[in-house]
Amino acid sequence: MKAHIELPPNTSPKLFTPRVIPFAYIEQVKEEITRKVDKGILQRVDTSLWAAPIVPVQKPNGKIRICGDFKVTINPSTLVDQHPIPAIDELFSRLLNGQHFSKLDLSDAYLQVELDDTSKDLVVINTPLGLYKYNRMPFGISSAPAIFQRLIDQVILDIPHRIAYLDDLLLTGSTEDEHLQTLDTVLRKLADYGFTCNPDKCVFFQNSVSYLSFRITKHGKEPDSARVDAITRMPPPKNIKELKAFIGEINYYDCQVTFERLREEISSTTTLVHFDDKLPILLATDASQYGIGAVIMHRYSDDVEKTIVFASKTLTGVEFHQYLAGRSFQLITDHRPLISIFNPAKGIPTTTANRLQRWAIFLMWYKYDIYFKPTEHHANADALSRLPIPDDQTFIDTDSLNVNLIHYEHSETWPLTPSTIAKATSIDVILKRVKQFVQSSWPHSFSKKQHPELVPYFNTRVSLSIKNNCILKGDQVVIPAKLQFQVLRLLHKDHLGIVKMKQTARSSCWWPAINLDLKQITQSCTLCRKFQSLPKPQYHSWEEPKEVWSRIHLDFAGPLWNSKWLIIVDAKSKYPFVIDMHNNTTAGNLIQALEQVFDFVGPPETLVSDNGPPFTVK
Repeated sequence: MKAHIELPPNTSPKLFTPRVIPFAYIEQVKEEITRKVDKGILQRVDTSLWAAPIVPVQKPNGKIRICGDFKVTINPSTLVDQHPIPAIDELFSRLLNGQHFSKLDLSDAYLQVELDDTSKDLVVINTPLGLYKYNRMPFGISSAPAIFQRLIDQVILDIPHRIAYLDDLLLTGSTEDEHLQTLDTVLRKLADYGFTCNPDKCVFFQNSVSYLSFRITKHGKEPDSARVDAITRMPPPKNIKELKAFIGEINYYDCQVTFERLREEISSTTTLVHFDDKLPILLATDASQYGIGAVIMHRYSDDVEKTIVFASKTLTGVEFHQYLAGRSFQLITDHRPLISIFNPAKGIPTTTANRLQRWAIFLMWYKYDIYFKPTEHHANADALSRLPIPDDQTFIDTDSLNVNLIHYEHSETWPLTPSTIAKATSIDVILKRVKQFVQSSWPHSFSKKQHPELVPYFNTRVSLSIKNNCILKGDQVVIPAKLQFQVLRLLHKDHLGIVKMKQTARSSCWWPAINLDLKQITQSCTLCRKFQSLPKPQYHSWEEPKEVWSRIHLDFAGPLWNSKWLIIVDAKSKYPFVIDMHNNTTAGNLIQALEQVFDFVGPPETLVSDNGPPFTVK
């Protein structure tokens, strides 16, 4: 079976040039592309009408994942497959009389689905190595959930005692033999169609399993306790800020006054409504320095919002996926910069933090609109983020742990401590305003005449964040004016020169005029002027030779495609010879390569090289 991506007739193709990739990622990106080509997932093409830029994202294990940013090419125009994602109650009705349960998880489910030839031409990515098309359904296609559900429904059609929600299958039987027969039939069918399972995520013959946020047993289904853990385990407020957050939660749901009674009232399962795929879905999210919070809700015809599930550090991506995949929903945030970063109609900004890029790519699975809601009207998710469940081992934010570790290790070596910078930031007139904008929202534009001091921050607003009450631009600490001269002296103390100082600054600190300040402190330093580098030599172009093959230029290129390449160019005709050296650039191998060329066209009068060891060895 092959998947098909449908576009309206006469849709104008969109071809994007490759985005700039950080130098540290380039080799890993090339390796990942090569790996996918070897597996048949990608195929090199020379030309294409469609091409999406790629976004490289570093996984927690250090490896790079490449994803096509299809939300700027085909997603806005795709006619989304209308195959229904099954309703939960309909699914569970097929498990009647089940005694034990087995759950199967398909590994890299979408990449197991081959695309038809027409669709392959639509999912082309533009990379530093050229154009590549996907032979299999890639991550981030808006029709992918419905297409996959259609295929999996066809695979397991007419098999009793089984249900499938996208790549999660649940099997049962009224007896052990019936269960075994169902399991054997489903596995055979999957194998016949070329699907494979992830054994680490499969369970067999369990008395109860967690599926679609319900606990399934032979007695039926009941809500998984994790749905309200974020409320029932909410700790009491310890300060004014946490108390205000909890009062906001109370006001949002109009509950009673005392903490214990209010907490139990909010968490009561009677306040949760059943999921209804016919109603609009809202996902309200918030994050603070204490944790993260989220609420999935339905909006009814009278505009009343009722909660389906609460989350505070415990709701996994899988549970979100089960509620949201294949359905349109509204994503609500009180952080205005995310409107641009996660906007489904815009490309992913290359200057955003790495973990925000990962979330933006993750959201490409879904069809959603994103809306801003002021914090005072966002109290339900805000309270859960500020009063998270303590010591929760079911959720580990690896990104945050890594970021905190990096900041801690840097702060240990800084002569200026984070507390010193935070204190200076709090009294800096300009940075106080910048901090307010980062925490709330930026205006749409700034007047250079009225607010020239804020324009540099506005231009880099998508890179700004707050950590330990310091402002960060990416991984760089924004230094308040009061401390800038002290930082300049620290950067200049070893008299490294303007280039080295700029390189050091880029890894740790920033302010709008830092490059100019570094230049001025270098020019005003007697020692730096005394030992400044010699004037740049004056270069001139080679004169064009009168005859072909009278002068040739040669050098090595690579490694590219796991090889070094000898490049020889005739200065007159510009005719090139390219020879694969197989990573052997010794003088002996170079001589053999040159002899092959000279046997073909004769020796030149002049040979020009960079005088590297292979060219000068005797």
